[in-house]
Amino acid sequence: MDFKDYYKVLGVEKTASDADIKKAYKKLAKQHHPDINKSPDAERKFKDISEAYNVLGDPEKRRKYDTIGSNFQSHRQQGGSSDNFNWSDYFAQNQGNQSNQRSRQTMNDIFDNGGSVSDFFSSIFGNSFGGKKPFTKPASSPKKGEDYSTNVEITLEEAFSGTSRLLSLNNEKMEVKFKPGVKNEQLLKISGKGYSGTGGGQNGDLLIKIKVTENSKFERNDDDLKLEVHIDVFTLMLGGEVKINTLGGYLKIAIPAESQNGKIMKLKGQGMPKYIDSTSRGDLYIKLTAKLPSKLTDKEKELIQELRELSKTKKK
Repeated sequence: MDFKDYYKVLGVEKTASDADIKKAYKKLAKQHHPDINKSPDAERKFKDISEAYNVLGDPEKRRKYDTIGSNFQSHRQQGGSSDNFNWSDYFAQNQGNQSNQRSRQTMNDIFDNGGSVSDFFSSIFGNSFGGKKPFTKPASSPKKGEDYSTNVEITLEEAFSGTSRLLSLNNEKMEVKFKPGVKNEQLLKISGKGYSGTGGGQNGDLLIKIKVTENSKFERNDDDLKLEVHIDVFTLMLGGEVKINTLGGYLKIAIPAESQNGKIMKLKGQGMPKYIDSTSRGDLYIKLTAKLPSKLTDKEKELIQELRELSKTKKK
């Protein structure tokens, strides 16, 4: 019989705390559970993991195991092997109470029990798999599959008009559509598109977190939008009609005469579509920013100078 390294099975140091051992066990058991992991050796690995935790998670069994391990290592350092190590000193109590016929059986007969635990475990700790409860669930108990979470990044333009993405999960491709008005950090749930359930349980859900990227022109506040528009100074002073480009297309707006630099105009119903009802929209706020003329001609400078003088006269 060979010595079984339970610490190696769980991937922890011999000095690991009870909490570390429990944490490692839960992680590995979840990873290799046959109901989740369909690889050919998942069941064997899961059995080894459960067995290791049954020993290391029980203080009394762990003390006995550590004693055997220490003595076995000393035996090997002195040139011994598994075949000539005195395993009988560490057999479980019920093993020592077997009949004389049992005691006369060969070493292979004693350890080849064909049970659900290894030969090493059954010989040292008995055939009972008591103590810590393995990470199992009755086959008759349905369990919902885990949720699958992912992030999807879209532009503000896509959030305005609605869009779709082709996602790949569970070896299956599916198109996910996003309605107009979807918000940044919004969490969408698609039922039954997560991981498969066990024992007849329903599938988990697909959880999608939306990331709407920042836009260089538009600033979004819930369903409202803000846009800075550069208007020539003459239109601000005299008024007029200008054409602006919005997420919903081009709009013509009337600029009132004597509009001040920085003036905010509200265009009702020209903002983002509302997610609940895309036929309804928020508002668009236009900030008017003066665009001053450049490369003035002498005549233009002369006229502006006249305007300044007239303005001074007016103030008097």
